[in-house]
Amino acid sequence: MTIEKNSFGNYLNNLPNFYKITLLILSDLLLCAISIWLAYCIRLDAIITLQEINYNIFIFCLFFSLIFFFITGIYKLSLRYFGRHDLIKIFINFFFYGLFTFFVVSIITLKETPRSVGLLQPLIFLFLFLITRLFLKFAYDYFKNYSYLNNKLKKYSIIYGAGKAGIQLASALENSNASKVIAYIDDNPNLLGKRINGTKVYSFANLSKLIKKKNISEVFFAIPSLETPKRLEIINKILKLKIKVKTLPSISDLLEKKISISDIKDLDIEDILSREQIPPIQNLLKKNIYLKTVLVTGAGGSIGSELCKQVVKIGAKKLILIDSSEYALFRINDEINKLKILHNSEIEVFAFLTSISNPKRLDKIFEKFKPDTVYHSAAYKHVTLVEQNIIDGLINNVFGTLNVVEKSFIHKVRNFVLVSSDKAVNPSNIMGASKRCSELIVQSFFENKIEKITSVAIVRFGNVIASSGSIIPMIKKQIEERSPLTLTHPEVSRYFMSIPEAAQLVIQAGSMSLGNEVFILDMGQPLKIIDLMRQIILHNGLLEKNEENPDGDIEIKIIGLRPGEKLHEELFLGKFPQKTEHPKIQRSAEPFLNWNDLKNKLLEMKIFIENGDIKKVVEALNKIVPEYYCKDKLSDLLL
Repeated sequence: MTIEKNSFGNYLNNLPNFYKITLLILSDLLLCAISIWLAYCIRLDAIITLQEINYNIFIFCLFFSLIFFFITGIYKLSLRYFGRHDLIKIFINFFFYGLFTFFVVSIITLKETPRSVGLLQPLIFLFLFLITRLFLKFAYDYFKNYSYLNNKLKKYSIIYGAGKAGIQLASALENSNASKVIAYIDDNPNLLGKRINGTKVYSFANLSKLIKKKNISEVFFAIPSLETPKRLEIINKILKLKIKVKTLPSISDLLEKKISISDIKDLDIEDILSREQIPPIQNLLKKNIYLKTVLVTGAGGSIGSELCKQVVKIGAKKLILIDSSEYALFRINDEINKLKILHNSEIEVFAFLTSISNPKRLDKIFEKFKPDTVYHSAAYKHVTLVEQNIIDGLINNVFGTLNVVEKSFIHKVRNFVLVSSDKAVNPSNIMGASKRCSELIVQSFFENKIEKITSVAIVRFGNVIASSGSIIPMIKKQIEERSPLTLTHPEVSRYFMSIPEAAQLVIQAGSMSLGNEVFILDMGQPLKIIDLMRQIILHNGLLEKNEENPDGDIEIKIIGLRPGEKLHEELFLGKFPQKTEHPKIQRSAEPFLNWNDLKNKLLEMKIFIENGDIKKVVEALNKIVPEYYCKDKLSDLLL
C-alpha cells in the first residue's frame, strides 16, 4: 500500500507541466459548464436538463473563461505552493470575470438567458474553482506527508520564534520537504496556544517534553532581530536540552529578502563569543581603498583573503594579490572573480605567485603597478612549525617584512599597514619574536626617513575564528571524528574575533594613521579554551565525557603545553592606550629602536642565517627583541 501511494504521488508530481495544465483546463471547463447548469437550477428552482439551456451561454462562458484565465496568468499559479497571494489573485480575476459576464447577460442580453444567471454562475464557478484547487493542494500535501512518514531519513524539527522569519522558514522547510515542523516555540504570551498554518505555538517550558515526545532532531532559531546577549542566552538554554540548533543570519544580512533553506546555517562560533557588532565607519573603509590601487601580501591567508574581498566590495581600481602558495592564490583569485560578478565590479585583479622573500620580484611588481595602499599580512604564523623551522620562519617574517617596507618607501606607497599578532607582545616563541621584530622594522624604518611620504600603521590583534590550522577547526574536526579533544593546559586562554570583523577593523585602523602608529583591536575578554570546547560540544548536541558523566560523548584530554606556547596572550606593550574615533580600535604608543642600530643587528642575524647557525640566529634575534624569553630548549629540526 505504501508503495502504491508513494508511486501515485510521485507520478502526479512528475507529470510534465503541459499535461498538468491541460488536465486543469479540462477540469475548469467542466466546472464552468456545471456552474451554468447549477445557476439555471437555482434560478428556476427545479432540476432541468442540459437541452433546456440555451447553448449560447455555454459557448460564451467556456470561451471567455478560458481566454481570460490564460491572459491573466491563472494557469501559472503553482498548486504546490498555493497560498494567500494566489487566493487574492483568484478573487480579483473572478471579480472581473463576473462583472463582464453579468454585463453580457444583463446588458447585451443573451437570448433566453435569465439575468440572474449572469450573477449566479460566476459565484458558483468561483466556489467550485476554489474547492478544486484546495483539494489538489490537500492531495499534494497528503502524498508528500505520507511519503515523509515512510522515509526514515526525514527530520522532525521545532522553530523557536513564531514571527515573520519563523513563519517564512516553516514555509520554506515544508516546500523543500527537508524537515517537518512539529511546533513553534515563542515567548510572546499572546501567541501561546494559537495555530499558525496548522502548527501550534508553545512556550519554552514545553520544549523539553516536545523534543522527547516527538523525536525532534533539531531546533531552528528564527529570531534574527534579537540582540546578541539575549540571543546567546536563549541558544544556551536550548543547547542544555542536548539538541542541535541551527540559526538564520542577522536581520541586517537578511534585509528584506524572503527566507529560504539556503539561509539556514549551523550554529557559528560567533554565537558563543557574543561579540557586540559595531557597524564600520564608511569613510574609514573607503579612505585608502576606493578607486585606488591596493596590494595585499599573503593574499591567500585567512586575513589576507578577507582583506581582498573587502577591497573588491569597497570599490578599488586595482587589486594586486601576492602569495607563495599556489593553492591559496588560486582559491582567492577564483573567489575574487566570482565576487566581481556578484557586485558588478570593474576592478582589475592581478595575482602573483611569488614570495615576499624575493626582493627583485617585489620591486618589479611595485614599479609596474605603483600601489597606493599596501596591506602586509604575509607571515608564517603557526607557532610549532616556526619553532621547528627557525631560519625559514625568520627569513619570511622578518626579512620578508623588510623587503615589503623598503619597496613601499622606494615606490612612494601612500599607506602601509602591517597585520601583526598578540604573540608579538612579550613573546615566548620564535613566531611571536619574529612578529615583534617586524613591528620594530616598520616603525624604525619610517622614523629614519626624512621625507615621510609613506604613512605606516601596525594593527595588532589576537586569534581569528576559523583561520587555517587554528584551534576551532581542529576542535570541530575532532568532534566529527568523535575523538578526544586535545587541550594543552586547562588554564590556557585566547582572544577571538571573526575574520570579517578583523579585516574591516584593520582597514579602518590603517585609515586613521597619522604617520607611524600602533593600533590595538578590542578583542573583548579572553576566552578559556576549555570553556570554548565545552560550548562547542554542546552546540553539536553532545555531552562532555568526564568522571561525573562517564557515558558522555566527547572527552577533553590534557596533553601539556607545546614548545613556545603561552598560557595567556597579551595585546599591549604601551601602558596608556588612547581611544580613537572607532570604539573597537585603540592607539598605543610603543617603544622602537633607532634604525641604524636595528639595521646592524639585522645584518648580523642575516650572516648567521647564511651560515646556518641556528643558535647564533636566535641570540641575534634576542638582541633585537630582548623581551623574548624561551623557557624551552630550541626545537628546530636541524639542531
